[in-house]
Amino acid sequence: MMKADQPLRILFVEDLPTDAELAERELRKAGISFTSMRVETKEAFLKALEDFRPDLIVSDYAMPEFDGMQALKLSLEYDPNLPFIIFTGSMNEETAVACMKAGATDYVIKERMKRLPMAVAGGLEQKKVRLMKNEAERALRESEERYRNLFDNANEAIFVAQEGKLVFLNPMSAIMTGYSGEELMAKPFIEFIHPDDREMVIDRHIERMKAEEIIDRYSFQIIHRDGNIRWVELNSVMISWKGKPATLNFLSDITERKQMEVEVRKRMKELWALYGLAELVQREDITLHELYKEFTNILPKSWQYEEIACARMVIGDSEFRTENFAETQWMQSAPIMVNSEVVGRIEVGYLEERPEGSEGPFLEEERFLIDAIAKQLGQITERKEAEQKLKDTIESLRKAVGATIQVMVSAVETRDPYTSGHQVRAADLARAIAIEMGLPQDKIDAIRMAGSIHDIGKLSIPAEILSKPTQLSDIEFALIKEHARKGYEMLKDVESPWPLAEIVRQHHERMDGSGYPRNLKGDDILIEARILAVADVVEAMASHRPYRPGLGIDAALNEIEKNKSLFYDEAAADACLRLFREKDFKLEGIAYDR
Repeated sequence: MMKADQPLRILFVEDLPTDAELAERELRKAGISFTSMRVETKEAFLKALEDFRPDLIVSDYAMPEFDGMQALKLSLEYDPNLPFIIFTGSMNEETAVACMKAGATDYVIKERMKRLPMAVAGGLEQKKVRLMKNEAERALRESEERYRNLFDNANEAIFVAQEGKLVFLNPMSAIMTGYSGEELMAKPFIEFIHPDDREMVIDRHIERMKAEEIIDRYSFQIIHRDGNIRWVELNSVMISWKGKPATLNFLSDITERKQMEVEVRKRMKELWALYGLAELVQREDITLHELYKEFTNILPKSWQYEEIACARMVIGDSEFRTENFAETQWMQSAPIMVNSEVVGRIEVGYLEERPEGSEGPFLEEERFLIDAIAKQLGQITERKEAEQKLKDTIESLRKAVGATIQVMVSAVETRDPYTSGHQVRAADLARAIAIEMGLPQDKIDAIRMAGSIHDIGKLSIPAEILSKPTQLSDIEFALIKEHARKGYEMLKDVESPWPLAEIVRQHHERMDGSGYPRNLKGDDILIEARILAVADVVEAMASHRPYRPGLGIDAALNEIEKNKSLFYDEAAADACLRLFREKDFKLEGIAYDR
């Protein structure tokens, strides 16, 4: 197997040197280190397999003397795990399916050359998975007892499932579920899964047993013996157990992570109410009557069960209701005070009974929120005619929002203490760049907000990887790269006046399309994300990391200057360089040599 620090060995089976050179150029542009050899005959191909010993093969489909399918057959005979990518000028669907069925890892149309690095990375990953699977099968066949200590000491549940039941498990399986090993093996495993998720788990198990492609990891709920619901994440591979098909399963408890995600969503709902009120207040032409009416309709969106929530505001002789308002037994209210006198009240209720927890019909955060909103409404009513006092109210709202954002920032930094302050510093720099570029206020606000939580997706990454003091493996780095997409998944359904989820997803995209997760290019990337990308790189390079000391602000600025227009938006890069070199901008907490 290739060592992590050795360049990749790629064998090109191609009769056109120019096509091989174009492929090599695309791979180098993607940052892949490799050595290569090109052959175009069967004899040369067989010799290269023995002498060059490639880690991966990229073969043209059709050549005068030797075609891709012949090369594929010889490659599979030589090493069934060797990744083999068909590389062709054109290919219809039937031919592509035939290649994949014959054993090809992937195929790439030459006109879509930029997909080649992804195909190479995918092929290498498939090889690792196959080798891991082969090793697992070999180990289990040799001796169950030989590896018993390894399984016994694992911090995740490991079990073998066959025909719907567990036939082997480690002690952590019992600890995680609360049941004894005998109890777990006596019943179908599906009985321990929450009813809401059983159909999904069964479908994915059937797909895996049929050798269909499915998601490697997925999460679902299990019922602990004490009756509590626990969230788990499953990783499963097909094996042979005592001559019959089975699955080897690795189960991790992710309940704490799921609870943190729920908490983040609650905070984002609070944020929606506070910002909704702030936006209404800042509209110079809005009357108090219009403000009350519009804000009454905003209120239900900030409660946990928005779809069954309703609201009413009574102030003076006026009453404002949501269209679905009805008085129910599940209501909460708060008085609106002006000059120490009650002038009205706001009410939020549920039209149906929600699952009650220890806190009663409403969460503690919801009870706090309605009191805070009522207080703010009283202040707005009292101070509407006084501009200065109105500004004080808006500032109070901004501080409340800042506290909510800080909860989310702290959630990420608790998981990754080595990047403590990174989000805030990157957000401050991104905001300064946006101001320097003369962007409108709404985009500046969006950049500051998204920057403060742009790494929220790291909640889904194991803490041991985030704080690892040595170089990350390919798999670990691939997990780290998932944080942009995970952050988008966490924020995509949150209503906001700004495209927060999309900015978070795009902050690692690059102008030339070499970024991730979607390889966007140029103007396809939001300007807010382009600015945040510059700020993120500068702060990350200048700061210390567990695997290296800080490189310093000069090195960070040189990177931006060197690769502006290639990786980074030119206008954003120039504004960043002006801030540091001409306007003495400083990143808080970063040491400066100059």
